[in-house]
This record gives sequence, structure tokens and C-alpha cells, in this order.
Amino acid sequence: MRAMNSGRLMAVLGMALAGLGIVVWLLSRGLRLPGGLAWPDYLLIGAVALGLVCFVASHAAQAHQQRRLERLRGAVTIAAGLGTPLPPPALGRPDGIDRLRQAVADLIGRERERRGLLDRRLEAVLSAIEDAIVVVTSQGQVSLLNAAGKALLGGRCGLGSSLFELFDRESLGEALRLSEGEGFARRMRLRGVDGGDVETLIAGLGPGAGALLRFAVEGEKPQRSLEHDLALHDHLPPPAAPTNETLLADLAAVSLDTETTGLNVRRDRMLSVACVPLHGGQIYRAAVFDRLVNPGMRIPPGSTAVHSITDSMIADAPPFSRIADELAGFCGERVWVGHNIGFDIAILRREAELAGTAWREPIGLDTLRLYAALHPDAPDVELDAVAAELGVDVRGRHTALGDALVTAEVYRRLLPLLAGVGVRTLGEALDYAERPRMIRQLQRALGW
Repeated sequence: MRAMNSGRLMAVLGMALAGLGIVVWLLSRGLRLPGGLAWPDYLLIGAVALGLVCFVASHAAQAHQQRRLERLRGAVTIAAGLGTPLPPPALGRPDGIDRLRQAVADLIGRERERRGLLDRRLEAVLSAIEDAIVVVTSQGQVSLLNAAGKALLGGRCGLGSSLFELFDRESLGEALRLSEGEGFARRMRLRGVDGGDVETLIAGLGPGAGALLRFAVEGEKPQRSLEHDLALHDHLPPPAAPTNETLLADLAAVSLDTETTGLNVRRDRMLSVACVPLHGGQIYRAAVFDRLVNPGMRIPPGSTAVHSITDSMIADAPPFSRIADELAGFCGERVWVGHNIGFDIAILRREAELAGTAWREPIGLDTLRLYAALHPDAPDVELDAVAAELGVDVRGRHTALGDALVTAEVYRRLLPLLAGVGVRTLGEALDYAERPRMIRQLQRALGW
């Protein structure tokens, strides 16, 4: 792509120089002739000038179409890798590229609908079971339950909560351990925290994958329904120390964001910090870090207007010194990913200095710079614009956790685009992020 653009630029410059040479030659010829230039000479000058204008306009139109095709290629690459829909086309009369986009979007939509139909059929089968069905992770976290299961638990234990809140830890832990080892359904009695026993049929889902529990229900059957979030079964792999040769597809990272009293890294303080773990392009939403922090100063009203954090909200929050070790343990050796991640690193570095706690400089991957390197002509590289361009549903903006989740989605969509230009390792990504020189210089001037 870069070689093609360079070739077109050379062609434009060559045509411009050739046309300029013809015009200069004609003008110099006119100075030598007694009567000046004749009318055919002026016609030739006009024709050359018009030809140059048409050539430049044609090149600009071709470059515009090439950029549209490149954006479409990127969108299709993301959709193919993640199963996400294509972003909507620009408003206006559709042309060939828009019709191609629509055809690809229809194909993706039909495949999503086919998969969705299979999911809905499975949900209908599970919700039709009259007995109470509860699926838990190996840590006892509820990931699926039907209406009978919800009624059995009495509303005390819903999706994402722990079944250990209702059953004795030793009793439930033993049941999960035995079911995992045997691989077939086993009838057991679980001891409740209130002292009563409940009979269940428990079947393991595989080593470390959790179990399905089935409870007999007597009396009136509840209306059919099913709640589930099976992503809770995803296990976050232990992070390996990154090197420049680590593939981005295998890279352990955290999407990190902070909210602060302002944007001056030499003066302002942190109010909240959130991290979302990633491994390659997979996001682990069930294992996030999200903390409010007391900055030891009043929050400027202008800052509150942006992130809605008030003085009363952080009055009982701990200072940074009390969460520093917890944050460091959560991040470990993972690479920090963020939009303008240099700002967050600078803020946390200063907080560590003020608190007198140990500081280990992390490796940072800036999604803003990566996107700017991929799209050097992009008019806007702020998080909202980039998220919209990549088809990310923006929620919870200007909260640390909300921005960290949005950035994680942006990052996972950038991975196939980076692979498409040959950027596959951490070292290559760090080098690629250095390309937007003006952005890099501005960030460093701000102390990031």
C-alpha cells in the first residue's frame, strides 16, 4: 500500500514537471519570437494546464477510492476474525464500493443469524427443562440458570454470583472436585449454609471447566426463561514475561485507564483506575480491577463534569498507597494497553513517587498511535472516533472501567489490521507505534 502510494505520487510529480517544462519552453519561445506566441501556442498552454488539472483530480479521486477500499478491507478483516458486524456505510448515494460493502455485510449477517438461531434453539431446549438447571464455573460462579433454577435459589444467587453463598464451601467444593474427576453425572447431597440438605445431580464439564447441577422441582413450574454468560468459564492464562519476539496473538496485556483531577501529569492526581485483562485478542471481563482512589485534594468542578466523580464519592476511598501493591500484583508483567497510555503511565508513576511505593516501568502499547500509523489520513484519532470507525459499541465513557473496556475492544480489532501490514510481534508493534511523529512529539512535550 505504501509502495503504491509512493508510485502514484511520483507519477503526479512527473506529470506536473513535464507540464511545467512545456509551459516554460513555450514562454521562453515566445520571448525569442518577434511577435510573441501565436494563438496555437496559447491553446497548447491551456490544454496542458487543463490536462494537469484533470490528472490531479483523477488521482485524488482514485486515492479517495483506494482509501475507502482499504477501510473496507480492514472492516472485513475485523468482522471475519471477531464475528462482529460491519460499520454502516457513509450517507449518500451508494456506489460500487458501497454495494460491495452491503453484499459482504449481508453474508456476515446471514452467518450471524444462522449461529444465533442455533443458540436460540439450544436456549429453548434448556429453558424447557422443568427441573432446576444451574451451571457454575470451577470457582462456583453461576454462569447459567433457567427459571426453575432461579426460583430454587430464591433470588439470593443470580448470574455471576457465587453458589458458595448458599451451600457449605466444603460440601460444594467436594462435589465439584468429584464431578470433574469422574466425567459423568453423580447424585449427591449438598449442605446449605442454613444447615439443610439438598439433593442434586451434578455432572462435570471437563477439567477446570465447572459443572452442571440439576435439582428436582416440586409444585408449580415457573415460566420458561434462561440466563447465561458462559464467558465466565474462560480461564485467564498465567502471563509470560513479554519479549520483542512475543506474538501479539499470545501477548498477555491489560487495558488500563485512569480518571484524574486534570490533564497535567506534573500536578494532577488520580481518582480511579481500572484494568481489563487480555490474552491476545481475548478479553476477560469477569476478572477486572476497578478502584476509586482518594487524591487528598478537592476535585475541580470542571473535572467532575467530565467523569462525574465527586468529592463525596471518594471521601471513603483508600489513598493510592493502599492499593498500589494490589494493582501491581494484578498487572504483573503484562503489557499496558491504552488510548494515550503514556498519560496513564505518567500519572501512576507520579502517584507511586508521592506514596513512596515501588515502581516498575511497564511496557505500553498506545492504541491511538497504532491506529494513527494504520490510518495516517484519519481526521480524528480520539477514542470515540476510533471506536466508531472500528464498530465498537461505546458505553460508560469517561469512567475508568468503561474506557478500559472500550479500549480493549479497539485493541482486539486492531490486531488483525496490524497483522495485515506485517506487524505480528510486540517489538514490531512498538516500532510501528513510533511512526506518527507529530503525535509522539506532542505527547512527549506534555510529559507522557
